[in-house]
Amino acid sequence: MLTTNDNNYSKYIIVSHARSGSNLLLTSLNSHPNIIAEHEIFAAHNRKIGENFYPILNHLFRERAENIKAVGCKIFYYHLNEDEWQELASIPELKIVHLQRKNRLSMIVSMKIAFKTKQWGITDESQIIDASQKKVHLNHEFLNKSFEDIESWENNIKMIFPQSQIQDIFYEDLVEKYDQSLYKVFDFLDVEQIPQKEIDTKHKKQNPEPLNELIQNYQELKNQFQNTAWEQYFNC
Repeated sequence: MLTTNDNNYSKYIIVSHARSGSNLLLTSLNSHPNIIAEHEIFAAHNRKIGENFYPILNHLFRERAENIKAVGCKIFYYHLNEDEWQELASIPELKIVHLQRKNRLSMIVSMKIAFKTKQWGITDESQIIDASQKKVHLNHEFLNKSFEDIESWENNIKMIFPQSQIQDIFYEDLVEKYDQSLYKVFDFLDVEQIPQKEIDTKHKKQNPEPLNELIQNYQELKNQFQNTAWEQYFNC
């Protein structure tokens, strides 16, 4: 179980899916002098899922410097098993920053492109790869299952954590209303606001092109998903 400590800081988790702006949010939070935001410490590349849960958790929420007012990390839905999610839910007053992406198709396309190009983040627009070099082909069955899985994961978070402990943030708002979205998180974590100029916003959007320029079989998929719950994602 979680070892208690005497530090008076907010404990939080950024819950999300890959390619939803989590690196942008994490970098921004770490720019705040009173916030610690760890990366994917529970991911499969750092441990075997189901093992070392409490040692990692206790190390995260260990005693910190007096100026630290919020400590947390990011966890993707698939980084924990069901029992581990329930263990997290048992932590009193744990704050959940639920980062989602409204267009799940954009999220999946971004993942496919990242695997294809080996480019997971950029800090300069000159690094943007031409659309002709990063087009991907997507399978209808794969996409449909992905949409269903993501919806199920998102709903599960809403079921296991009280709404009073959840702050919903959307990728689209983080990009278009950056200051407003970030300050909402600062308020939720009970830390002081800092000037926008002091926040690190180096991450740039890697795929600014419309989806029909990034998906080789876009029109075919659009036709297949017509009159389904997912047709909204194909409105370019």
